[in-house]
Amino acid sequence: MKSQVYLYTFGAGFLVTFLLYFWFVHSWYFVPFEVWVQGNLLLFSLFLFGIKVIGIVWPPLPGGLFVLGSVPLIGWINAYLLDFGGTLLGSSIAYILARKYGMSLVQRIVSTELTKKIEKIKVRKERELETVFLARVLGGAVLVEIVAYASGLFRIGYRNFLLGTIASHFLLGIPAYYFFENIFEGKNILISIVSIVALIFLFTKFKGRYLE
Repeated sequence: MKSQVYLYTFGAGFLVTFLLYFWFVHSWYFVPFEVWVQGNLLLFSLFLFGIKVIGIVWPPLPGGLFVLGSVPLIGWINAYLLDFGGTLLGSSIAYILARKYGMSLVQRIVSTELTKKIEKIKVRKERELETVFLARVLGGAVLVEIVAYASGLFRIGYRNFLLGTIASHFLLGIPAYYFFENIFEGKNILISIVSIVALIFLFTKFKGRYLE
């Protein structure tokens, strides 16, 4: 029940944030901000990269939303590359922290209910890479941080963790950033929506193959 409340709260928060941002981008306030960004591109990029890393290590900070929101300012490709780099570094830090300090650290970061669910999960050794990949695909922006901490906690091989993280980021990140740019340019979004629904369906259907 609590997990459903969390998902609803996250979804509502994301929707409100998106609507407010959409209003900001189309308001006269956006123009001077865009001028400042173009004149301080390196500083702005470092800020986005840093907040993405921190947002993964400390999940309450929605670092990914800041990077996604930069698409109208720096383009979807640049924004995606910052997200990709921040994800790899932040996820690696979370993985190492969980592997070194164990459940005592994870309990301070996620809810008690989610912690209990994590403790019950058994990852099949021969399918570590697929497990990380599918968990990130299903979780999207909601479970990215949890997957990183859980991978370190379960002592999943770092190579499998990293490859699963990279592959899932390519699969979800590139369409998501391209899709987000299309929203502001008023382009057709039907194909992207169908693709996302298909990915969720496939994971739901086959997740039993990878998790016990």
